[in-house]
Amino acid sequence: MGLVFMSVLRAPLLATTLFFVGIWLAAGGYAFTPFLLALLALLSLISIALYGWDKRAARRGTSRTPEKTLHLYAMLGGWPGAWLAQQAFRHKTVKPSFRRWFVVCVLLNLAVLAFLLFCPWNEPGRLWLDQKALQWWPVVLHAAGALA
Repeated sequence: MGLVFMSVLRAPLLATTLFFVGIWLAAGGYAFTPFLLALLALLSLISIALYGWDKRAARRGTSRTPEKTLHLYAMLGGWPGAWLAQQAFRHKTVKPSFRRWFVVCVLLNLAVLAFLLFCPWNEPGRLWLDQKALQWWPVVLHAAGALA
């Protein structure tokens, strides 16, 4: 069963790895990149949890997580975690309308990220994010020092 489980997760794991490494390579020169990656990772973890709760609710016949909520987190950037959860929990993998909307959400997220990272018209936006990130780094480092 372990080999079957891992083979099912191979494509989502590869896509997730390429997604995060690709963002790091594309935006590694910006101060906001670690914050962006942390946000996307958090959204992915929330997506995994939402799919897990929804699968559990489906089995128990209790109140479910709305599909709109699952799609919202995917569109905001949690789609790598959502795709992993779909395969790991074998949940939301068959319904064609859900699958189509999931793909739309992934494509919208990738389009927004491409605009954020590559569009020449968004250079002021990237500079603004960098300035904000530089203001937050001392706060983050201070908090990390306090935790150590």
